[in-house]
Amino acid sequence: MSTCIVHVGLTRAASTTLQEFFKSRRDVYLLDKYCSCDLLATKNAFLYDAAFAHEFFFTGISRAHELGQVTVVSHERLSGNPHSGH
Repeated sequence: MSTCIVHVGLTRAASTTLQEFFKSRRDVYLLDKYCSCDLLATKNAFLYDAAFAHEFFFTGISRAHELGQVTVVSHERLSGNPHSGH
């Protein structure tokens, strides 16, 4: 069974530093943060494509498992946008 860590980065809480740490690790498979965020926190809920999101994450987690790595999803916007009150 493979592991997936989702890091919901709070604004101004050193998320970029943590993401750089993840990138430097050979045992971590860091999924594309922009695509992950767009899939998990869509700008328009009516445009959410569950099948595409499932395929993206399933493929990434499977790839990491093949490589013996831990999958990590990390993005600050998963905690909301502080400028719009979300």
